[in-house]
Amino acid sequence: MVTLKSSAKAQDFYKYAGELIQKELDNNENINLNNIKMTRDLIKKTVMTIPYNISLTGIGEQFMELFV
Repeated sequence: MVTLKSSAKAQDFYKYAGELIQKELDNNENINLNNIKMTRDLIKKTVMTIPYNISLTGIGEQFMELFV
């Protein structure tokens, strides 16, 4: 049985993934990508479907639905 120290905090993986994606967008030379602000809500569906082998095309389609 694994026990956690009382000082350990649960982390939100969706928020963490959003922060990593945001760093990549901020470093991109494309000004249109620099204006996108990644939030937990924007990436949650995509991150959830990665274990089910979503394709890069599928990821792109999911993001396009959010920005239309």
